[in-house]
Amino acid sequence: LRYHAVFNALDLDKDGRITFAEMTLSTKGVTGRQPTDEEVRVFLQNSDIDSNGTLEFEEFVVAMQKTKRGMGRMTVPNSEFAMAASKRKMDKYRTVFENFDENKDGMISPDELVSTLKKMGKTPDENSVQNIFATYDRANRGGLMFEDFVPFLDKLVQKEMN
Repeated sequence: LRYHAVFNALDLDKDGRITFAEMTLSTKGVTGRQPTDEEVRVFLQNSDIDSNGTLEFEEFVVAMQKTKRGMGRMTVPNSEFAMAASKRKMDKYRTVFENFDENKDGMISPDELVSTLKKMGKTPDENSVQNIFATYDRANRGGLMFEDFVPFLDKLVQKEMN
């Protein structure tokens, strides 16, 4: 999953947000297909969880995961229910992230991950923790930012449901 690379390619002015204009101008170069203005508008409308008119990285990750599963194609009509459900999910994930981020620096360290998992009755071995960070800390910061944590938590939730 190279969401950062795709996001950065679409974020032409590198301000951490993808606008309608940026999506319209850069999508063909990234995907090889030029969507219509209406497709871009609908995609942004369905993906803009905080309704500020732009996609931040967290929203982009959620949108890409939906698209990957076939639930978020650019042509899907707006669904307020789906948007509300996605916002609730992101709010819950943010709360979980904040619980793991014990020192509140915006990043979960390996020690914080182990500490919080132990509080939950889980005891990960050192190899598992290293694998988690090797998989999800794609920028090699030594910690998980929220955008790294979302796919980790998705995987964890899926595992718990099976």
